[in-house]
Amino acid sequence: MLSIQIEDDGNGMDSETLEKIGRRGVSIGKNGGSGIGLASAIEDLERWGGTLKVSSKLNLGTTIKISLPTSEENYLFPTRLTFAPEMTIVVVDDDPLVHKLWKNKFENSEIAKNSIKVLHGRTIKAARKIISDLEKNDEDYILLIDNDLKHLEISGIDFVEKMKIESKSILVTSNGNSNLLYEKCSTINLPIIPKSIQEHIPVDVCI
Repeated sequence: MLSIQIEDDGNGMDSETLEKIGRRGVSIGKNGGSGIGLASAIEDLERWGGTLKVSSKLNLGTTIKISLPTSEENYLFPTRLTFAPEMTIVVVDDDPLVHKLWKNKFENSEIAKNSIKVLHGRTIKAARKIISDLEKNDEDYILLIDNDLKHLEISGIDFVEKMKIESKSILVTSNGNSNLLYEKCSTINLPIIPKSIQEHIPVDVCI
């Protein structure tokens, strides 16, 4: 099991309040709160075979203990990105912030020192042009593409499937925990990086 413990030294809770938290529809100290956040977290953890326990003492603080079963690494969810020297990284997303995050990550890694180019596009049209040029010149590349590109009838996963470039692509999406998306990616062996971990995933170069 993986164990995570979070502690604070805040106001804490009395036993009556502690007994209520984690129930749907119960919110403590938050105007307009629904209580769905903590309740959903507990339900998710239990569905995954884990637990979330809260202990607290008034005027001393609160402790949250999370336990999750460990599992084998799932190839659909890479834990790091490894690139080869002299290849090209293609980033396609309609969100400027995503491009900025990737740019900062790559600039603070070994990417630039190994003649790895980074190309950016914000539309499927741009992606098609970049990929077609790379394929034409027989250049090695990896495509990091968003699934939900605004104002487009084709999704990132459909583009990858249509171009038959699953082995050279990774879907970078805010819907990384969608069962439907997971099933489709499983069918075509397309890895997924949830945008929630994009900033934290390690990047290195295979020498």
